[in-house]
Amino acid sequence: LKQSYHAVVDLKNASGFMYSDTLGAGITTDTQEIWARYVKLSTFYLPLIPYLTISQSHPTAKPFRNKGFPHFDDVEKLI
Repeated sequence: LKQSYHAVVDLKNASGFMYSDTLGAGITTDTQEIWARYVKLSTFYLPLIPYLTISQSHPTAKPFRNKGFPHFDDVEKLI
C-alpha cells in the first residue's frame, strides 16, 4: 500500500497528467506516448551542470493508468 501511495503522490504532482481516484491518470490515445515515457526510464539533462543527468522512472505508477487508488486518503492518514 505504501508503494502505491507514493506512486499516486508522484503522479498527482507530475506535470502533464490529471489524476482522479476513480479514473487514475485517465490515459487516452492522445496521452499514451507521454504515459509510456513517464513509466519508463526518463533522463533529464541539467543545462547548468552539463555533466550531471538525472534518470527517473515510475514503474509503480503502471496500475494507475486508467484506474484510481481508492485507499489513498486512508493510507495518507497512516503515513
